[in-house]
Amino acid sequence: DESNFENEQDIDRKKTTRRPIKELTRAKTSPSTRYNNAEINKNIINQGKMKRWEDILNIYENDGKYFNHVNYSTALNQLGRIKGVNRNDPRLKRLLQDLAFKIQNQGIMTWMNPRSFVSILRSIVYLRLSTRTDDIAAIIKNLNSAEVVRWLFRQRNNQSIANCVWSCG
Repeated sequence: DESNFENEQDIDRKKTTRRPIKELTRAKTSPSTRYNNAEINKNIINQGKMKRWEDILNIYENDGKYFNHVNYSTALNQLGRIKGVNRNDPRLKRLLQDLAFKIQNQGIMTWMNPRSFVSILRSIVYLRLSTRTDDIAAIIKNLNSAEVVRWLFRQRNNQSIANCVWSCG
């Protein structure tokens, strides 16, 4: 029944809608509201499993101001696994611009971990994004620094090193 299928989609979308999580602060103050990055990640992964690249970009559009490095990495990783992603979608371009801006302003080695950075590099390749755009070039130029390369290799994670070398190939 087609109407039943539409209802199932509505239910799926309601399940993946992120809501603020109430949390008590450590100080003796009233509860504060903050967004849970783990919940954002679950939503991104759920949409990725259903091959809904538009919905992943909608999550970014709605919650991008709360994204941490893991959320950026997960979003790009999930997008890289989906065939047919519109690489010219303005939301994808904004996601990459924001990511490049955060890396530049907060410092790659202080803001993110090597695993996230390598995952982002790999996703750029899977998405077949042009390295000639300013945003992608800004992300990749971090590999020009010997200090960043040492930071990546210091983790001694063979898979991350292999992924990094593959992405640059």
